[in-house]
Amino acid sequence: MMKILPGFGALAALVTAPALIAQTQMPSNTMPMTGTFLSVQANNQWLATKLIGLTVFGPANDKIGSINDLVIDQSGAVQAAVVGVGGFLRMGAKDVAIALKELKISRMPDGDKVTVRLSRNELELAPTFQAYTGEPVTPLAPK
Repeated sequence: MMKILPGFGALAALVTAPALIAQTQMPSNTMPMTGTFLSVQANNQWLATKLIGLTVFGPANDKIGSINDLVIDQSGAVQAAVVGVGGFLRMGAKDVAIALKELKISRMPDGDKVTVRLSRNELELAPTFQAYTGEPVTPLAPK
């Protein structure tokens, strides 16, 4: 009887191993959340901590600025990326909130890359982003 139980254990491990391996494979596209938890990040999903700080490139592959923050609505959807534009070593730069749909985020062999179709000049002329402070604000006109 004792010799049969180890055999069952080996058989059970052999049968369940493919199921365990299947559960740990990375999904190639966004998997819809079913329930409360997301267990694996897909290749077309990014972590905020990895996006913040990335350089943003313009249409001519010129450096425009870097992502300083993300604007997230109450439903959890990212509405915009706050990009620091202009200035030198962040001195004199201003924040511009760009709709996330305007950014192209790509996985590259040397790291993630963010591009936007807007030029540096267009972004420097865009209105400065004002973070919520609880105080009433008047929308700013483009400079």
